[in-house]
Amino acid sequence: MFLRCFISLLSICAAAVVMASGADGRVAASGRTGVYLLEEGCPWSAVNVYLWDAGNANKEYLGPWPGCAAGLMSIDGVRYFHVSVETSDVMIKPMIIFNGDGVSGDFDFVGNGIY
Repeated sequence: MFLRCFISLLSICAAAVVMASGADGRVAASGRTGVYLLEEGCPWSAVNVYLWDAGNANKEYLGPWPGCAAGLMSIDGVRYFHVSVETSDVMIKPMIIFNGDGVSGDFDFVGNGIY
């Protein structure tokens, strides 16, 4: 497995991902994808992103808790906390949590999703 967690200042268009569901319900993800959290309305000045696969023995993708520190980026004047994810794994039920001075709920992971 090849996995990198790094803060990226790329635009959404530059982060490409291919996702497909198989007959067994697994989601194959390849390439690089992003995680975006709107800064507006976020109660934290710094955000970590924790990503795991609940369908694969809770495998962690951005390091152990609390996850990877997100960077800030701006797209068309809108600011986002952002982390890039790259993996060749087949994810069964990828989940995500945002945390800073508190913890969000569990969300289903969507490649290049905005939360």
